[in-house]
Amino acid sequence: MFGFPHSGAGARRRLGRSILACGLTLGLGLWAARGWTPSSASVVAPLDTKVLVLGSSIAIENVRTSRLAERLGLSPSTVLNLGERASQPAHWLALLRHRVLGEGVRPLHVVIVTPVDVLRRERLRSDVDTERLLALLRRPDPGLWSVAVGEGGGQRFWGRQRVAARRLVWSGLGDWLPSLLGLSEALETARAQTSAVPRSDENKPRWIVDPSAPRPGRAGDRPEDREPPRVSVTSWKIVPMLAADAQSVGARVWVVAPPVRPTERGPACGRSGEFMAVRDALTREGIDLIDATDAPIEEASFQTRYHLDDDGADVLTDIVAARLGGAADAVPGCLARPGRAGG
Repeated sequence: MFGFPHSGAGARRRLGRSILACGLTLGLGLWAARGWTPSSASVVAPLDTKVLVLGSSIAIENVRTSRLAERLGLSPSTVLNLGERASQPAHWLALLRHRVLGEGVRPLHVVIVTPVDVLRRERLRSDVDTERLLALLRRPDPGLWSVAVGEGGGQRFWGRQRVAARRLVWSGLGDWLPSLLGLSEALETARAQTSAVPRSDENKPRWIVDPSAPRPGRAGDRPEDREPPRVSVTSWKIVPMLAADAQSVGARVWVVAPPVRPTERGPACGRSGEFMAVRDALTREGIDLIDATDAPIEEASFQTRYHLDDDGADVLTDIVAARLGGAADAVPGCLARPGRAGG
């Protein structure tokens, strides 16, 4: 009978050592995973998607999916806007190829909302843009990677997957240990009370950090030094690949040149030689251009040169819906001609 206290003390010591070992292991795992980025982007495209909208924040702000669905007589759930702030054409192709078509989704229309000159940006300069591209890939994509980044795409992809797998192991341990100790409910309560907004950019998954945002030592960078350089339409590759992927499943591809703030427009219906060159190149790829540069939208409806408020977005959405529905011109009576306008 004198052995029970000693046995109980031994059991407690063993439990204490186990908890300490688990705690140290978890701590080391969290330390090792500090630089982890998500193994995949949180993108879900419904299988019944009929209209897919791609682009940067201009696509997010300027196209109202519910209104577009209503004008086209579609269910709201079948019109999907996958616009992503500060994203580039390489990201749009990755979204379409890996997150939409690769998941068995077969849209009828792929709508890219962007100033046409952005379509010539191919080679990514920002490390954050490269990580964002990696996060969107479901598998190695040498064709896209070689154009957007360069060599070593497969190595970068699998290296990233190993880091993500390691993180998942530690994440599982982090869920198991609180459950063993009966702390799961307390942790869930604490998580529910924690702000979803990280206190600093360093705590964010790096692929969603805005590449244009100031960073330590980089606050003075010019936008043109962060954005991909432009290539000519005779040598571009991303737009043709995007068109080919969409057309291979029977989707019609549209590019929407958004309205320009009236005070920043050139002569009515005038277009630069660069604009016309891109327009002709899009036509050769079988892509339809919706030129809404001169759309009748008041100055007050513009938040920036291209970003619209709700009223302006309604006007542009109606223009897009009309073209997708079969109308001949985005802005009736305005036939683009060469000129010095900044379309």
